Amino acid sequence: KMENFINKDNIILDLETENKIEIINKMINTISNEKLTDKEKFFEDVLKREKMENTVVGFKVAIPHGKSEFINSPQIVFAKLKKEIFWGDPDEKVKYIFLLGVPSASAGEHIKILMKLSKKILEEKFREKLEITDEKEELLKIIIE
Repeated sequence: KMENFINKDNIILDLETENKIEIINKMINTISNEKLTDKEKFFEDVLKREKMENTVVGFKVAIPHGKSEFINSPQIVFAKLKKEIFWGDPDEKVKYIFLLGVPSASAGEHIKILMKLSKKILEEKFREKLEITDEKEELLKIIIE
């Protein structure tokens, strides 16, 4: 269930920066210390993944993610940027970012969560709600429903 992986503290609104590294860092900082044993090392794992392939999935959405031994339960963080930025692909801008972190051991879980998110992102209604909602509680509901 999605609600096990995200809470309203994992939602960042109106982030104003064009720096991808800064965005990922801010997102990781919303994950509690009980769930994350080493923020720096988890950050490195996410960046390694970013270097391997662009994580833009279309519709102004990117899903940076990392499988890591430094996270002990699956986590989702959502950020909505103030304005669209380039995320590595010169042709495609991004405004909505879902950061996904999963323990190295639970690769299957990782695929399941990615598929769930991707399915939602394909729905126009879901994307519209992300666009018009500026309240953490509401966004949380939209993401986990």
